[in-house]
Amino acid sequence: MAGPGAAAPRRAVRRLQERIERMRGLQDPEELVHEDIAFHADIMAASGNRTLASLADSVTQRTARARIWRALVTSDVLSWTHQQHMDVYTALRAHDSLAAFTAASRHVGDVELWVRDRLDAVRDRR
Repeated sequence: MAGPGAAAPRRAVRRLQERIERMRGLQDPEELVHEDIAFHADIMAASGNRTLASLADSVTQRTARARIWRALVTSDVLSWTHQQHMDVYTALRAHDSLAAFTAASRHVGDVELWVRDRLDAVRDRR
């Protein structure tokens, strides 16, 4: 029999599923980024790691405008974001920590690479 703490992870997974469903139909970049930020916050809150949640929140706030810009200038960002979030969600739902870590790392790494490429292009023009 599952203890009382087991309900929290189930609620967290259900919340992520609901958020992904809302994100699936979005076309507005600002709305997508708002839901994306909330998706990441839900994952951090479910982890129970307040330090990690605080660090993630700091990065999120500093990158929000760049993420909106990316959604405006990248044609496939909506489907790409949805697929990457589905990969993370599927792993979390399966309680597969390695797959969740891998999917989350790939997601963050892909965004970081995109930002670095844009910054390099700006520096190269100077």
